[in-house]
Amino acid sequence: MAATVDYLFGYDATCDIVADYQYEEVANKLLLDPEQQKFFREHNPLAPKDASQRLLEANEREMWENADPETLQALESAILEIQGEVE
Repeated sequence: MAATVDYLFGYDATCDIVADYQYEEVANKLLLDPEQQKFFREHNPLAPKDASQRLLEANEREMWENADPETLQALESAILEIQGEVE
C-alpha cells in the first residue's frame, strides 16, 4: 500500500495528472478508514505513516492543491499516533 502511494506520487510528479479528488480518496479509503487502520496496525504498522507523509508532501509541493484541511490534519494526527504506538 505504501508503495502504491509512492507510485501515485511519482506519476503525478512527472506527468501532473493526478486530480485532487484522487488524493483525497486515497487518504480517506486507504489511510483514514478505521478498518484499514486496524489491518495495518496488525500487519504493517509503519506503512500508513510512510504513505501519510507522502500525501502531506504532495500537498506541500502543490501537487495536491486543494486538499481538505481536515484531511491534512487527520493525516498529521495519524502519523503522530503511529509514532506513539511504535515507540
